Amino acid sequence: MSELPPHLDLRSVAMSELPQHLLALLEALPTSEQRIAVSRDDPRRAWQHVLEHAPRRYDFAGLSGEPGAVRWQVEARDPRKPRTVGGYLGWDHRRMEAILRLGVMLAERADWSAAQALLADHGAALRRHADLEDEILFPAVLAAQGGVDGGPIELLRTEHVEVRRSIHVMLRAVRDRDLTAVREACELLERGALEHHAKEEEILFPAIDESFEPRELERLVERLIVG
Repeated sequence: MSELPPHLDLRSVAMSELPQHLLALLEALPTSEQRIAVSRDDPRRAWQHVLEHAPRRYDFAGLSGEPGAVRWQVEARDPRKPRTVGGYLGWDHRRMEAILRLGVMLAERADWSAAQALLADHGAALRRHADLEDEILFPAVLAAQGGVDGGPIELLRTEHVEVRRSIHVMLRAVRDRDLTAVREACELLERGALEHHAKEEEILFPAIDESFEPRELERLVERLIVG
C-alpha cells in the first residue's frame, strides 16, 4: 500500500441510520477493494447489521478515533470463501503492516502531521488486534481444549505485552518528530510483528481452523470482527 484507500465520511449519517446506510453503500464495493470510513460514533452495531445481511461479504477492523470521528477500515471479500481465523486475522496483519510502512514513509518525508495520524492508526489497530486475541480468540481455543494450554498461547500473550510497550515508544517518537527514533521504534515493531505473526499464521491459526466446525468457526470470526 503506497497510499491510503479512498475515504468514506459517514459523520453526517445518524447512528440510528448507519446500519442500513452502510449496507446499501457497500453493495457497490468490488471484491478486494478497501475503504477507510469515519463515523461519528462506535460503528460496531452497523458492522453487525452488515454481517447479518451480507454474510462473509466484508471484513471490518478499527483504526484510531476521537469523539465525533471514529476511523475504521472495510474490505470487500469473496462471499463464496468460508470465513477462517487465519483469513481474517491474517488480513488484519497485512493491513497493519502496510499502515506502519506508509507511516514511516511519511515521517521520512517530514510530513509529520500525516505520519502521526497514520502511526496512531497503526498503534490503535495493533492494540485492538492484541485485545481481540487475548479476550476472545485465546479463551475460545482454551475452552475447546478443556482449559489446557501447552505453552504457545501464554507465549503469545507475553509478546502482546511487549508489543504494547513498543507502540508507546513509537507514538512518543513520532510525537517528538524524531526521525531516528521513529525509524528505530518502527523497525523494532515490524521485526517483532513479523516473528509474532509467523507463529500465529503458520501454527496457531491453521490448528484453530482445522479443529473448529465451519459454522462454529464462522461465529468465532464474527465475534472477532465485532469485538
